Amino acid sequence: MAEAVALANAAAQAAKDTVSSAMALSEIKSMQTKVEREYLQEHGFGSTEKAKEEEDERRTKGRSDEKEGCIGLLQGAQRFDAKRGNKLSTYVYWWIKQAIIRAIAKKSRLVRLPGSMCAVARKVADATSLLQRQLGRWPTYHEIADYTDLSASSVKIVTARSRHPISMNRPVKNKEITLEDVIPGPDETRPEFIVAKQLMLQDMEKLLKTLNSREEYIIRMHYGLTGERVHSCDEIGRLLNLSRERIRQIHHSALTRLREERDLIESLRQNLT
Repeated sequence: MAEAVALANAAAQAAKDTVSSAMALSEIKSMQTKVEREYLQEHGFGSTEKAKEEEDERRTKGRSDEKEGCIGLLQGAQRFDAKRGNKLSTYVYWWIKQAIIRAIAKKSRLVRLPGSMCAVARKVADATSLLQRQLGRWPTYHEIADYTDLSASSVKIVTARSRHPISMNRPVKNKEITLEDVIPGPDETRPEFIVAKQLMLQDMEKLLKTLNSREEYIIRMHYGLTGERVHSCDEIGRLLNLSRERIRQIHHSALTRLREERDLIESLRQNLT
């Protein structure tokens, strides 16, 4: 067994070296471009092509196109553990993606604005700039509201949400530390947690595919895995035209199968490593 573990570790190290040398910078750059575009769309940037180009230019100024992806690649390769049963390429991919996203977030707005509010925010900003030139002073909320046909309360909310956030790298007064050093962050923001969560979700999807379509549907609906709220057995029964007891039986049977499948996979992994 010790020899098998040593061989597995040696193979993993060889795989790391292969990935580090074989993955071209152009591939990392291509992945970075894709992730950045997805990030911009999700966070309300780029409602117009011009806005997208402006945001890209602002964020990428003074930054190497490949740096973040390379850092993620190296971190993923160093932390890869073949005994966990994950593919090296899949594991490293999530590290690269998270490194890119974290780099983008540091250089862009961290407070998310919905797409609809982005359009209103731009309208308010344009009106504010125009009125400021006309009046020779900063306009009031009511003046902006009259010009944009919005309520004063809406203008106030949009203006507050649109303000540039305070940098987490801003030094604390009379201290050699930054806000990032003193404000605790949840474990969910750590790359290790994010990568582990993504791999767990992938494993869960694979397990669900071992069920038949009805069992999979019931499990997804009961635990809210469809992106919706959690549904009771009564609610699922009405959707499928089945009794509450029948739904409970199918649910119990499906969970039993999932546990058996999971235990079998873990047993195979341990024997192979």
